[in-house]
Amino acid sequence: MKIAVVFALFFVSFAYSAPVEEDDCLSLFSNEVCTTYSSLEKEIEVGYGYNGYQDVDILTIVLKKKLDFLIQEKLLEKIPLVGDKLHDFVAKNQDLVASVLKKGVTALIQNLVPKLKSFLG
Repeated sequence: MKIAVVFALFFVSFAYSAPVEEDDCLSLFSNEVCTTYSSLEKEIEVGYGYNGYQDVDILTIVLKKKLDFLIQEKLLEKIPLVGDKLHDFVAKNQDLVASVLKKGVTALIQNLVPKLKSFLG
């Protein structure tokens, strides 16, 4: 009997450890958000030109489109405590946020932190 219980627990744990689908957007967000995001992904796909990427600054363009998506769907406002201020800051300073994300952590410390201090007062 104990062996049967051990096997049953093994199979139950095995069933729960099955991998989740990679694109399981609907389990986290509404259908509207998922369809908007998937259309955004299709819109920003970049084809390869004859000599590589057609646009050298594609990362900035992609980041701006993702920030536009976050602002339009108001997903930033749902962050507890700082959501409204973060949404307003990103809406007003999209170029700065995109350039900071592109440059990395060093640019974050040099550019964004002083602006956030002045914004939050």
